[in-house]
Amino acid sequence: EAEQTRLLLGTWCNHVGLAPDDAGGAGIAWSFSGLIQQYGNNLVKGGMRHLPLALAGFLGAHGGEIRTHAKVDKIQVEHGRAVAVRLADGDVIDVGQLVTSNIDPQQLALKLLGDEVVGSKIAGKMRRYELGESVLVIYLALDRPVDLEILLPSTPRGTITHGAFLPYQVGAMRPIPEMGQYRSPVGNVYLCGSGSHPGAGVSMAPGRNAAQAIYRDLSLAFDPIDGP
Repeated sequence: EAEQTRLLLGTWCNHVGLAPDDAGGAGIAWSFSGLIQQYGNNLVKGGMRHLPLALAGFLGAHGGEIRTHAKVDKIQVEHGRAVAVRLADGDVIDVGQLVTSNIDPQQLALKLLGDEVVGSKIAGKMRRYELGESVLVIYLALDRPVDLEILLPSTPRGTITHGAFLPYQVGAMRPIPEMGQYRSPVGNVYLCGSGSHPGAGVSMAPGRNAAQAIYRDLSLAFDPIDGP
């Protein structure tokens, strides 16, 4: 009942772009609170930038390659299968077995694949897909209320959640039923980002879940790597 406790609980749902009185907001706030109480809120030593650096190092150690400043323009599809990824500079990368995408699902469906690939029904649903509100969270210790004005361009629609957490955009229905379970309309193109279940956060659960789905489709045994 204390105001401080109410504010603490209410801030957790803001992390996914919901308010406590939004549909599902109270449940998200309660779940977040229980998660933090059970496991704590771990921090990356030296700052969060060391997390992507560690992931990049792991990928490189296993033969992977990372290209920066390489904007993807199109996923080229032939006979229902992705065959290449075309970059904005015209470079074309041939696809081996599959493509995984952690871009927001709306851009994946409408821009990288396109209406002619995903079909009019899915394209229509993805145009109506609700991205949700942009989120900016700052924790400050202050001795007085802050006088702050933030101006956002009418066009950043940037959101860490890659889609609002609404009752019809969560779980197996995330982002839409036809693209749930980490699978796109193209057989060898998978979703592994925040637009898939369970959504945004530094849990990396969408990627792990997508990996399990890929392993099943390739008839491989999923052997998780032990780690902290």
